[in-house]
Amino acid sequence: MECIPRKAKEVLFGLPCLSDREIVNSDVSQISHVLSRRDRLRLETTRPSDPRTETILRQLKGMGNGLSAPRKAKKTVVLGLDVNFTKRERERILHERNYQLAFWVIMGHGGKQVSEKSRSELRRVVVEKKEAWGIFEYPESIRRALFAFHDLNGQTGDAYILLMNVLKETEKYRDKRLVENLVVTSVMEYVRIYGMENTERMDRIFRKRVHRADYVAEYQRVYDANKVLFKGQPAVPFTFKDITGKKVSLSDLKGKYVYIDVWATWCGPCNAEIPHLKKLEEEFEGRNIYFVSISCDDSRNAWERFVQVKQLGGIQLHMGGDKSFMEAIRCKGIPRFMLIDQDGKFLNANMPRPSDGKTLEILNALPGL
Repeated sequence: MECIPRKAKEVLFGLPCLSDREIVNSDVSQISHVLSRRDRLRLETTRPSDPRTETILRQLKGMGNGLSAPRKAKKTVVLGLDVNFTKRERERILHERNYQLAFWVIMGHGGKQVSEKSRSELRRVVVEKKEAWGIFEYPESIRRALFAFHDLNGQTGDAYILLMNVLKETEKYRDKRLVENLVVTSVMEYVRIYGMENTERMDRIFRKRVHRADYVAEYQRVYDANKVLFKGQPAVPFTFKDITGKKVSLSDLKGKYVYIDVWATWCGPCNAEIPHLKKLEEEFEGRNIYFVSISCDDSRNAWERFVQVKQLGGIQLHMGGDKSFMEAIRCKGIPRFMLIDQDGKFLNANMPRPSDGKTLEILNALPGL
């Protein structure tokens, strides 16, 4: 189980796993025997604006030693590499550097005081280059740069607002392939983490701008799978034991609102929410709502000790070894919060966290609370 950090930027902008990335040009492997390990490391740790980047790229294009290749008429070959491949690879490396710059900004390594030089670099990154299509890093660097710009505007506290702002930016591009790629990757990344509850505007944008058959089919598959969690749908039932060993079911709580926290004792972000959850419990004590915390800890003993030491309130439940509830609510990370109405139906299967001011606003607005 993987904890999802509090801020949207910490979950939306992780470095991609190489195993998950599409290799656009199978000739990329040719470079590995040309550059030494030291030179590869130097290249990986420089930024586009760094003069060393240009120097290293020049060395890649014109190194004086290495394997020679037979000369061919009207075709330039460098160390066995076709000149067109070398040019394309140089372009790919620059897009990779652009991606790293955007990631550096998103993760806050420069704080909010990002230099004008870096801002200028980002502005160049988001420029459309139709001839670069086919290089994996090209659309990815643009997408990350768009998120970085909105991050600098202080809008990463709400992942959905951030997504909407980026999707709006995609309207300016003319290459439909690029637009589809930006929309699909951004939307599916958000859905993987946050689900599809209360995303009607996102859904309209996706269906308006994406028409490629395989993209549409995959989105529809995910949409259909998430429909069971939409507002008004029957909440996923559960029966778990509390701290005394008594079984508690969702049906036992009918007649009151239910605010559910799926968590674990070992989860840092979960622990960070505990003081805020306690404040909510105090704020609504004696009112028409239950606060239910469901632990997914493997060890019941560890959970029991934690609950007792931390003096946790509300209804504390442990799901034991059965994780089917988490699968049913499509829980990809914790903590996960949900709000269920008095009739046992979803109001929001992906509620804001207790630390989010919106949570108190939503709860205070509930009729009959």
